[in-house]
Amino acid sequence: MVDAIHVGSGFLGRQIRLSFRGVSGRPALSKLVRQWWLYEGAHLRPGGRFCLSVLLDQTELDIEADELVIELLPKRYGDPHAPPDQSG
Repeated sequence: MVDAIHVGSGFLGRQIRLSFRGVSGRPALSKLVRQWWLYEGAHLRPGGRFCLSVLLDQTELDIEADELVIELLPKRYGDPHAPPDQSG
């Protein structure tokens, strides 16, 4: 799970779950602790594989996989960082 509450992307104010299937390689996740997620981009690689490229404040991360699922988790009501409800 990724806390994207302060992220300046389409996930602003939300928590998201990223699920990867068929991952190539193994990213060193321990190096990502306490880093700020600045920007992300998902794109296709040759052969139809997905790649999620993430720019963090101290490094960059590329995760290549057969499948990438991005799930928006329910909003946490009362969160002062959540964007205003646009439904009404």
